[in-house]
Amino acid sequence: MFPLTGSLSLAAAGAILALTAASIPARADELAQNLGPVGPREPILTWVGSKRVIAFYQPDNGNCAVHVVVWDPADVEG
Repeated sequence: MFPLTGSLSLAAAGAILALTAASIPARADELAQNLGPVGPREPILTWVGSKRVIAFYQPDNGNCAVHVVVWDPADVEG
């Protein structure tokens, strides 16, 4: 007979894997999106028109320093 704790940890690992796989886009050409809420240094990922945006903030002497990068995914030459 197998110990119950081993079966539970295997089931927990399977559940974590299933939940992680569910958050991955269904197709490779679908980019992830995260509109928040987010904490410090956690990315906000979204589209603005035809542009892609990644943004995050970090604490800066009692203020929030915001960092934003915008790019056009159709621009293959960079």
